Amino acid sequence: MISPSHGLGPYFKLDATANVGGVLQFLDPDTVAPKSAYYDQALTVLSDNPITLDSSGRLPQQVFYGVGDYLVRSYSLIDPELA
Repeated sequence: MISPSHGLGPYFKLDATANVGGVLQFLDPDTVAPKSAYYDQALTVLSDNPITLDSSGRLPQQVFYGVGDYLVRSYSLIDPELA
């Protein structure tokens, strides 16, 4: 079985510009605690969490989900919640 994956993007801010240098954070939707995501389909290589988006607002590589539901939040560089 292939693990579900998260699209590479680009990801946008509320003003419709690319979220250059922003981050995506993967969370458990019930507890809002960080939840492991992976860089490979076999779920053996943990991804960073949060993951920094590149100069075009995209993930640097494909990300795969483990078991269960995920909440994915996007933050810009100036977002105080991650400071």
